[in-house]
Amino acid sequence: MAHLKDELMPRYASLVYTGYWWSPERHMLQAAIDQSQQYVNGTVRLKPY
Repeated sequence: MAHLKDELMPRYASLVYTGYWWSPERHMLQAAIDQSQQYVNGTVRLKPY
């Protein structure tokens, strides 16, 4: 799944950058990303120096 997401993210970014936020393609990619993240949880802590 990580390799597939690496391939899809540039396409997703391109759609958003060019103003296709409401396009069916962006919604399809978002659904795939949401599905892949359904079991991801946790907390990330950052401490800036």
